[in-house]
Amino acid sequence: MFGAYRFLLALMVAIHHLWYPVSGAAGVVAVYGFYILSGYLMTKIVAETYRGALVRYAANRFLRIYPMYWTAAALGLAIILVAPEDSAKLHPVMRLPETFADALYQVTIFGLRLYPVRIIPSAFSLHLELIFYILIGLGIGLTPRRSIIWFCASIGMVVAFVASGSRWLWAYHSPLGVSICFAAGSLLYHLPTPGFGRRHATAALAAVMAIGFLGSRGYLALHTGAVAAVVVTAALRQLPRRRWDDRLGNLAYPLFLFHHQAGGIVAATTDLEGGWFFAASLALALVESSLILLLVDRPITHLRNRLRTRSKLVAVTASPTPPTAI
Repeated sequence: MFGAYRFLLALMVAIHHLWYPVSGAAGVVAVYGFYILSGYLMTKIVAETYRGALVRYAANRFLRIYPMYWTAAALGLAIILVAPEDSAKLHPVMRLPETFADALYQVTIFGLRLYPVRIIPSAFSLHLELIFYILIGLGIGLTPRRSIIWFCASIGMVVAFVASGSRWLWAYHSPLGVSICFAAGSLLYHLPTPGFGRRHATAALAAVMAIGFLGSRGYLALHTGAVAAVVVTAALRQLPRRRWDDRLGNLAYPLFLFHHQAGGIVAATTDLEGGWFFAASLALALVESSLILLLVDRPITHLRNRLRTRSKLVAVTASPTPPTAI
């Protein structure tokens, strides 16, 4: 039951970008929450659905990430062309690509980590997600032993960042710095199911929000928030799926992608500020997200489901033991 949680994380990111004075560390804590959930889910689907079918895994991830991303980038490019000053005020990296390399990074996502031009400012995190999608697909967390080694190595990387006096932003934008989140999610998949339930999920989620909105951006907020996010993920994985939860979850990725574009449109067409600016931008972003789900994602979902079904058959046929066995 991760849908509402994913939507809440996307909402925290949107608040961070569109109503910054009230956001505290909400955006960065939410991004770490996304990374932990991705580590858990990607390990789960590689182990249970795409074992022995990594080409289909890669195709499924491509279809999930890129069509909506390219649609959001096209809209972002149009807004930058029409209202360049409002776009730059919203986020200084929202600028037109000036070189071929600039344009290539926007198309491929790879390379956007600290790049000074990003049509979609939050897309740097997709660059990091894709790196770990590849590593998890190659089996870095496929067994408990591998996940433990990966997690311990990631702790060492975080300690090295802190001990060296590196700014938290360097760790936040680095694959080495965020590796601990994906490793924690991957390890969580292999751990026995704890006796967590709805109460534990609610308490941990309240902690994530409190750390996010009341904390200051830095190592402390990132990693205390990450601990709370691990508990949320551990508790929610035991709750049954609900249709309303799936619907909220479907809105999470497009909201993450389209909230800057919605803010750019509102900034270019109104004089709203503060909470009213955020409310108008959020409403527009949700409309955009719903349209994208209908026009772009729904046709692709049928193809993704076919890939997933075929992969389950391949996994069962290829393995002498059940696909969930480690």
